[in-house]
Amino acid sequence: MRSLLFYFMVLIGIMTLPMSIVSQTPSYFMHNNVSFLWETDKVLKIPESVFYNAQDDMLYVSNINGKSNAKDGNGFISKISLNGKIEELKWAEGMDAPKGMGKSGDFLYVTDVDRVHKISFQTGKIVRSFKVDEAKFLNDIDVHQSGDIYVSDMQTSKIYRIKDNNINLWLSDKQLDRTNGLYATDSYLYIGMADQIIRVNYDDKRITSYFEDTGGIDGLELFSGKSFLFSDWQGRVYSASPDKSITKLIDTRSANKNAADIEFIKEKNILLVPTFMANSVSAYKISAVP
Repeated sequence: MRSLLFYFMVLIGIMTLPMSIVSQTPSYFMHNNVSFLWETDKVLKIPESVFYNAQDDMLYVSNINGKSNAKDGNGFISKISLNGKIEELKWAEGMDAPKGMGKSGDFLYVTDVDRVHKISFQTGKIVRSFKVDEAKFLNDIDVHQSGDIYVSDMQTSKIYRIKDNNINLWLSDKQLDRTNGLYATDSYLYIGMADQIIRVNYDDKRITSYFEDTGGIDGLELFSGKSFLFSDWQGRVYSASPDKSITKLIDTRSANKNAADIEFIKEKNILLVPTFMANSVSAYKISAVP
């Protein structure tokens, strides 16, 4: 009798577990080296990019909140804790369609169609906007250790640079094809494009192919050493290893979740994926890249 009562109580306990615990087992594809951590509430508005600021241990998410190229004034930046709690839905406002983000000094730089905004981390206010008259679709940003800021224009296949508080064209080449994800190392600027990752030497701007047959690339992050992580917007995240092998880590297409401009926190091995049309950010732990 005691055994039956015990098992009955265990069953009741399982049935009354919070739904948030049950929902932490996604049905979509994940590699064995990847584990799901959390997903934010679906209150974001077309989240395109995630940036981790180590100084305050917070995540910043750009929300397009409209069409990707519309100048409608609806865009904003959200502030989120590392456990997925939305601290401030509209931490910074006054933008159109914000996308890629990067930090230089005490400021967050954000692309916005044909402008790059400089936002104070202390106030959440735009302190300056850099206008690029010929730009069509400014997309990703990354910051070199020198403080130079590199910006991609996906529609014109150009790279701009903010240096000494001025923005100028840095690279225009016929080899560039739908430039999007950027990652700046000491020696090279890595660029994710339509079907490959290239790298560009800062000094002579010589372009060499680094990974081929990648498919379209949105976010581009360094995992460790020479291994990269990249997303393809449709819902997949891959690793690209030094031996040139490419491995699928996550595929959320069956759940109707995109994988836009990802962020990777190396010190914590945490991958952040903005789901774009699903209006949330998902977090994963990556134990190792295959």
